[in-house]
Amino acid sequence: MDEIAVSGESEVACLEGEWRKNLDTWEKSGSSVAAWCRSQGIGYQRFMYWKRKLSPAGEIEASGRFVELADRPVSGIELEVGGVRIRVHGDFDGVAFVKAVRLLRTA
Repeated sequence: MDEIAVSGESEVACLEGEWRKNLDTWEKSGSSVAAWCRSQGIGYQRFMYWKRKLSPAGEIEASGRFVELADRPVSGIELEVGGVRIRVHGDFDGVAFVKAVRLLRTA
């Protein structure tokens, strides 16, 4: 049987092609990453490495170019305690919030 020597660059291209197929298969499966990795015998961290590396943002990051990030407004948080739900928006009054939490603790 003939053996073909593969250069380092070609080896990387083969790996990238293999992982692109893996990512495509995972996306079509509808499974979570963890479940798919278990079913395929692939390490979760290894999968996530290739997922990041082959994502468009990963390709830009690997190239050393800057990526523009858009500011996202802080929408706040939502808490549910004892059947009471509290939504706190990003521009809330901190003093009033502390008072409300203290009242809920004593209720």
